[in-house]
Amino acid sequence: MMNPFLSIKEYLSFLLVGLLVSDISAHTDTKLKFENGEVIGLPPDFRPAKFDVTQKKLTIANKELILPEILHSLFHYPKKGQEELDPFNDDIPPLMTLNEVSFQASWYHGPSILPPYMVIKIKLDDQKEGHRIEILIDLVEVTIIEATAYFDLGRRAVGLPIKLIEDTDPFDLKTDHTKTPITGKWTNYRMALEITETQLILIDTPDPQLNISGKIEHIKPSEFILIKRDDTQEKVFYNRSKDILYLGFSGGDSEFVLSGSPTDQLYRRLNQFHNQPEPTKK
Repeated sequence: MMNPFLSIKEYLSFLLVGLLVSDISAHTDTKLKFENGEVIGLPPDFRPAKFDVTQKKLTIANKELILPEILHSLFHYPKKGQEELDPFNDDIPPLMTLNEVSFQASWYHGPSILPPYMVIKIKLDDQKEGHRIEILIDLVEVTIIEATAYFDLGRRAVGLPIKLIEDTDPFDLKTDHTKTPITGKWTNYRMALEITETQLILIDTPDPQLNISGKIEHIKPSEFILIKRDDTQEKVFYNRSKDILYLGFSGGDSEFVLSGSPTDQLYRRLNQFHNQPEPTKK
């Protein structure tokens, strides 16, 4: 269960580690093709997708993002013999070679507080695969979630966050839980529940033994007491971010989307696209 004393940003850092490091997680991002400035392989909601290496400009479905200048130089490295040239001396511009840039994405890990995302990977060293920069992009808002520098230490890679000047810390949420209701019908496409001001009702589940229905009491910011139908009590932790609701039970955590909301409709389209069979090759 999520530690109730963790901030949402700290919680998301654990999510990101689990999602982005493929060797410790079952989740796998989809590799995208990058040809002639076009990023190929995203669902229709995120098309057209383009990346202009010269301007460092990403375009997703007609929304544009120009990467912060602090990241610009990471796309290039000096050619051999030019390493000592002063990059700030315009009279002697160094000869630069483009680093290898690749793209991957996930739009099928939700509903989740972590939105559908793209990762721009910049390879920094031909000799060490783990030396890289990863820029995590929110595909819906087309904003940077975070940028991380990874260094290959042999058996593992260590990631260090890059502080961006324009970083607005999008996950440093100042949610007033007393004014953010969690009432409504919620789903994660495996089970559905309804929350009223006094009840949590499990509507649909593949597990008939799941016991999370009951009366809600002592609701506080980020937690409430659930009195189940067998009279047992459980403290449940929660956090709502727009149309996404996190619930932390003693038996595990779940994230839900508000049924019928624009975010629900988006995830249904994305999941349908992801589950389409691959076209047969002739």
